[in-house]
Amino acid sequence: MNKSSRTVYQHKDFYLGLVTLFITILLIWQSLNFQYPSNVFPWVIEGVMVILSVVILLKAVINKQNTEEEKQSPANWRRITGVFVSSVLFIIAIPIVGFYVSSLITMTLVSWLLGKDRSIKSLGRSFLVCAVITIFIYIVFRVLISVPTPEGILI
Repeated sequence: MNKSSRTVYQHKDFYLGLVTLFITILLIWQSLNFQYPSNVFPWVIEGVMVILSVVILLKAVINKQNTEEEKQSPANWRRITGVFVSSVLFIIAIPIVGFYVSSLITMTLVSWLLGKDRSIKSLGRSFLVCAVITIFIYIVFRVLISVPTPEGILI
């Protein structure tokens, strides 16, 4: 392994924190026009994401010593890019198809991309689990506590 690729692998926590912070800033920008009370949940989640991103960045800067395992494990740029693109498409899709459909598609893709088995069967399992989670979120926010969520042409 050459020196430049070793440097990239040693700083993956820094890159993770930076990308997560960037995505969170995009999410905050997207949620600025949400009205109360539908803005409460996204702002809480985004606040937590900002704090965790900063913690990851600080940890990467302060703790420059990496374990031998971290030095040897290469970053999987296809997965990282897939998650990033899914997140950006999620932000774009919310006003078009709605929060719940966008969430279902994004959660399914991200869980499938990050899983070890990326077969069609695994994609189906990811979809079923994410559908249950999306239905649970719908029931809690839309039915039980009547918090409006961003709508599109679908739910």
